[in-house]
Amino acid sequence: MNDIARLMQKRMVLVEKLAALNSKQLSNTQKRSGLEVELLACIEEIEANGETAENLAQRAELEARYKAAIDACAACEQELDRLAEQMTRLDREIAQPQ
Repeated sequence: MNDIARLMQKRMVLVEKLAALNSKQLSNTQKRSGLEVELLACIEEIEANGETAENLAQRAELEARYKAAIDACAACEQELDRLAEQMTRLDREIAQPQ
């Protein structure tokens, strides 16, 4: 296999990884948004009806899950950036005259 074919094959692997990560990031973002809505509703209920052991526990659980979702989004974003940099370097290499 010549160099261009090998580089294009590497590029296709990167495209597949980027597509999978973009899909994962969409899922992470949707999950984070849903948790944010749940957390806000929980906070509003506490403000309207007062604190109970149950609603405080629910709030703590939602806050932990929301933070985990934020962290998952950040980790995915870092990986997307890393792969995008790889893609840029690879595209430069492909564009070099052979």
